[in-house]
Formats: sequence, C-alpha cells, structure tokens
Amino acid sequence: MELHALVHLQVTVRIIQERVQPDLYVLGAIITNAHRLRVIEVGRVSPVLGVVRADARLLYATTAGKILALTRSKALDDYAVVVNRLRDGIL
Repeated sequence: MELHALVHLQVTVRIIQERVQPDLYVLGAIITNAHRLRVIEVGRVSPVLGVVRADARLLYATTAGKILALTRSKALDDYAVVVNRLRDGIL
C-alpha cells in the first residue's frame, strides 16, 4: 500500500513540476504504522525521514478532539525526532 501511494505521489509531483512549479520536490517519507519490511521497501523509492510508532494515546486524542491536551506519546516523540532532523538539516 505504501509503495502504491508513493508511486502516485511521484506521478503527481512530476506533473506539477512540468506544468506549474519546476522546483517542487519531495524531501522524503515519514513511515507510520508500518512493518519493518515496508520501511525497507519505501526506502528504496524515497528517503525515509523517520518511522512513527503506533500509539493508542495519539489515536484517542485525535478522535476525541483533545490533541492539544496530549502531553506524552511515543508517536509524538517520533514526530519530534523527524522535526529535529529537518531543522538540523540531517537528511
């Protein structure tokens, strides 16, 4: 499934580059709720910026509309790692 979505993303980016914005590019992919083999497969197509673990706390907070009240979450920690990597330019 992830590779199917990435292929569509690549096609869409290519069309936008040709018709609208030639400087558009994708930095990479953030893998969520994926099996380890999927991460390897996606990594062959696009740089993997990070892997985010599944976390029930984040799921419940987003579905209940209480995401701003969430203070601890494995998934939030994983997203923070990706943000810090992007900020520090370590990609």
